[in-house]
Amino acid sequence: MQNKIPALAWTIGLSGIFLLTLAAMALLGLPMEWLGPRALWFVSAAGVALVSAGYFIHEEARAYAGVVASMFLGGAAQLWLTQPLWFPALRLTPRDGADAFMFALIALQAAIAGICLLRSGKLARLGALAREFGLLRILIFLGLSVFFSVSIMGYLPRGYLASYGLHLIAGGAMIAVNLMSVAALLALPPPFTTHRGFHPVIPAAVAFLASALLAWFGFDRLPHVEDELAYLFQAKTLAQGSFTAPAPPAELWPGFEYYLLDISNGRWFATTSPGWPAVLSLGVLVGAPWLINPLLAGVAVLFAHGLTRRLAGRDQADIVALLMCTSPWFLGASASLMTHTLTITLTLASWWLLLIPARRQPRDAALWLLAGLAMGWVFTTRQLEGVLLGTLTGLWLVARWREPRALWRVVCYSSGAILAGSYYFLHNLALTGNLLTSPLSRYLNTLWHGEANAYGFGPGIGPAGGWGALDISPGHTPYEGLINTLHNLSGLQLELFGWGIGSLALVYGLFLWGRARRTDWAMSALALTVIAAMFLYWFSGGFYLGPRYWFALFFPILFLSASGYFAITRRLERLGVHAYSAGVTLFILAVFGISIFTPWRAVTKYHRYGDVTNTIQRAAARGEFGNALVFFDISADPVSAFVLNDPWFPADRAIFVRDLGTEANARVAAAFPGRKIIYFTDKPTP
Repeated sequence: MQNKIPALAWTIGLSGIFLLTLAAMALLGLPMEWLGPRALWFVSAAGVALVSAGYFIHEEARAYAGVVASMFLGGAAQLWLTQPLWFPALRLTPRDGADAFMFALIALQAAIAGICLLRSGKLARLGALAREFGLLRILIFLGLSVFFSVSIMGYLPRGYLASYGLHLIAGGAMIAVNLMSVAALLALPPPFTTHRGFHPVIPAAVAFLASALLAWFGFDRLPHVEDELAYLFQAKTLAQGSFTAPAPPAELWPGFEYYLLDISNGRWFATTSPGWPAVLSLGVLVGAPWLINPLLAGVAVLFAHGLTRRLAGRDQADIVALLMCTSPWFLGASASLMTHTLTITLTLASWWLLLIPARRQPRDAALWLLAGLAMGWVFTTRQLEGVLLGTLTGLWLVARWREPRALWRVVCYSSGAILAGSYYFLHNLALTGNLLTSPLSRYLNTLWHGEANAYGFGPGIGPAGGWGALDISPGHTPYEGLINTLHNLSGLQLELFGWGIGSLALVYGLFLWGRARRTDWAMSALALTVIAAMFLYWFSGGFYLGPRYWFALFFPILFLSASGYFAITRRLERLGVHAYSAGVTLFILAVFGISIFTPWRAVTKYHRYGDVTNTIQRAAARGEFGNALVFFDISADPVSAFVLNDPWFPADRAIFVRDLGTEANARVAAAFPGRKIIYFTDKPTP
């Protein structure tokens, strides 16, 4: 216990200094936004910085403590100054005292890193660094990092070239500051030189807990976009044993009109694919649909670790698990009600099962059949990903035809994939009367125009009039495909790990300074195939959970990042950098991603995304509505109210319907006689 007192004392002391600083700043008249969620996030980030400093001071690594604390505070300051929504970019000039303080913290980060580098004497070895890493390759690394630090979509299509250039310069400056901090950590003696491995259950538990907390506090356990409401609606009907619910009375249709919900032939249903809602219905049955994705996240980490261990060994598996459980992109998807965590879990499960060495025929056949079922369910969830991943996996199996029972493995895998995938076509038949016509395609063709949601190029592709700033222009062209791709690469650079040096730094490092193995090239080919396939789609999909249409490349990018880490580490060792310094630095970056970047996303984007959480949710939670007929007119997205409905309208539950005026409301009330009528609005009275 005595050994722990110094670290605790340092932490308490530094925390006290920080709180006194905050009090002094408040006396100077900082804006009231410091009292809101963003201020609490920054205080928590400062707490992480101070606790980390206390730990390294306890390990007698005071220089390390200073660099880590300044890196965390400076990184949080950069995020404070970053516009968080559609096109993240740094504010170039301070708006108030808070912004000025953040710029000062960034300057402090650069100063501390520079002083540590000077004292370490590593700056005198720049020539050796240039020889080992290659000046041209260093410039390529910096160029890629800077170019993808800002999304080109927010500037080039609208002619804002000067602003784009200035933001690139600002982004490059922030990357340089963070690279200095990383270099300082690598230059300093490592705080410990003993290997502290971990069981894969630990990162799996971290992924589960982090995504569950994010789902509870960031997403409020609610759908935030139209897709999620449709998935939850479909999960509710499936939990009742049906694809559809009875169509509400005709008088209700205008009040219940919502994107991706359809009424046809006396049936009310979601038009989305059935794979994810079928799994989500298990959460509906136990009253916690929000918990399904976090559970899948933990399972996915275990499969990723096991798969990587078979492909590249235990060390690389540990790095993949560390990167995965701290990835803000993965945690955000796993905290939502979207499909992506299910598809990545099933894909990893399928590949893991296929790599189990063949031993006994009955057992092997069962495992290969399960692998096919998992991949087939990917198809029922996200058809394009199922076709791409399922086909590529099948081709990989065929290429291994020399192995024992290779043909039998292909047959079992294919049979399972066809069996599970057939659920999608049966769903089509049940809802549209045609195996090959999905409810979604029929719905969008009616809502927009024929073939509007098709793949490829043409003036008629996409919704009529486009989607504003989220879509460059109506139709789809190769130019728009290029802009979408560049935008998603910038999103990946930001969201994948949340690092200030750029999330793709290790991938660049692999191909600039490493020797890619056959498995690395296979992962690269898979990632490029996903990117190429989405090049043909009119919408980038990169605005809610990062580049989510590219989520199939998540594991390949993790694998390549881990390979890049080892490639860079080998180069650094030749310069005299201790291998443990590289490992500790990677761990610090991972801690930043999960403890500072992810909460920043929760506070500035996911929480109340689209103003979903509002007074109608709180009133319902207090039981104020009973079984009333509630006509609502709210400033938030109607999903806030629609999510409260039971599709079967039981007598003991309230019904929430849009307030469409006196006459329309009277017709709705007549359809539900005997219910109390409540008019609810959160808008100010004129």
